[in-house]
Amino acid sequence: MLALVLFMIVSGLTIAVLAVNAANRVDESMTVNPLALFFVLAGAGFCIVSQGAFIMIVVHAFKQSAVKGLLCLFVPFYALYHVATNGKETWKFLAAAIVLGLIGGGLFAAATAQGGI
Repeated sequence: MLALVLFMIVSGLTIAVLAVNAANRVDESMTVNPLALFFVLAGAGFCIVSQGAFIMIVVHAFKQSAVKGLLCLFVPFYALYHVATNGKETWKFLAAAIVLGLIGGGLFAAATAQGGI
């Protein structure tokens, strides 16, 4: 979570510098949309953390057996079954993966609505 916060701070500062440079430009050579770029970077950060939470579910499955780990990786929806059967240890990872994935998808949709990069 700390990595996500640091990523958001650094990307926010980078976008602020791009926005100031875009506002002070003399010619029209800079065509970067700073808000759309921020949405894309933030969405990427949230999706990476969401994938990390899913990987934790797979790691938990591999700790039980190699077959369960491979099933989590290659069989669609087996990860949901694994969480349902081992909910006490894995439900937080599933909740984090779903919530952060939805936030990341929403930020990508906002970037698309802004006209992209």
